[in-house]
Amino acid sequence: RMASGGTRLVHSREMKVIERYSVLGEEGKNLAMLLLRLGRGRLGH
Repeated sequence: RMASGGTRLVHSREMKVIERYSVLGEEGKNLAMLLLRLGRGRLGH
């Protein structure tokens, strides 16, 4: 995605991940955010 000039983040994809884990309640949402953060790597570097 980045090689073709795209962005590193895809908001719609991240929202789908959060939505999927949200069925587990607040902790599920927190888990989704953690997994997304880990998957992004170091932004801006």
